[in-house]
Amino acid sequence: MVLGLALQVESWAVAGKLLLIWFLVLLSSASVAHLIAKAARQKGIEPWKQ
Repeated sequence: MVLGLALQVESWAVAGKLLLIWFLVLLSSASVAHLIAKAARQKGIEPWKQ
């Protein structure tokens, strides 16, 4: 989706900004998920096992 938008923009600067924002969102979501899992583990909450 982001690559499709990057192909349609008028300048390389805008495409670079789109890709940078996409990368930062991916990085922050992984970091937040790690912090939530770490906090749950410290409180003694066990992961799901099915």
